[in-house]
Amino acid sequence: MSEFWSGSDFAYMCLKDTARTTAFRRAIHQTVRPGDVVLDAGSGTGILSFFAVEAGARRVYAVEVDENMCECLERTVGVNGLQGSVEVRCGNVCDLDIPEPGDVVVAEMIETALIDELQIPAINRLFHRGIVSSGTRFIPESYRTSLQLVSISRDLYGYAIMAPHHEWPFYAEGASGWKTIEVGERSDSVEVWSGRFSEGPFDETVTRRLTLAIRPPGDVNALRLRGTATLAPGIHLAACNSMNGDKILPLPEAQTGTGATLRISYRMGSGLRTLATELEMR
Repeated sequence: MSEFWSGSDFAYMCLKDTARTTAFRRAIHQTVRPGDVVLDAGSGTGILSFFAVEAGARRVYAVEVDENMCECLERTVGVNGLQGSVEVRCGNVCDLDIPEPGDVVVAEMIETALIDELQIPAINRLFHRGIVSSGTRFIPESYRTSLQLVSISRDLYGYAIMAPHHEWPFYAEGASGWKTIEVGERSDSVEVWSGRFSEGPFDETVTRRLTLAIRPPGDVNALRLRGTATLAPGIHLAACNSMNGDKILPLPEAQTGTGATLRISYRMGSGLRTLATELEMR
């Protein structure tokens, strides 16, 4: 496991995303109890660690792999007078020593469908090391990945672009300077994977065979992956500006029919290069 979404740019993007950050604040206050020990895995700017202190945590271990972000986080803890509550630990949460088991794990190492970030491999590693158990409270508590067959215009500046499309909500909010991608729904949305993080460890390989009805008219030339994180009971987070943006993946060729069988496989935490699909129309 050698890939990380880190660095100050994306961490700041998460901080600026009010829908994401305020939802996590509500979930943390709903989940953390006075006196709890909290592990904040992938702490970034540290804002979720600070919310845990607000909620009554006795100790928060803020773990961050990026050395520059760790230095910034140490300064942030200091200027806010939280040295007695938040302990910054710089390193990979999969291997780093944690002085005591956490009552709560805040783990937002999430990218749509759990493919590109290390949420599942990291949680598996924490289970294997005995740092978490079925009694640990997780934020988010669960995740669901869904898939839909779609039709997209492949014409971008006069060329057919076969690269993955990462469609963040802010691209469609009327701001100038972003290219519009038209997407037509060709099937219902179906579940590909779901899991409660306290029920780990998990099989990191997802393999599904899906049968879908096709909505005429039009070709199928792409599939859309979406994700929804349940942070705590009643608090759900689908696509927002820094989390769960739609992934639209062009298929090798357009096909037409009234129904489809789709075989899909990928490895969570190992990147889109692991994704394989086979579509049969009828």
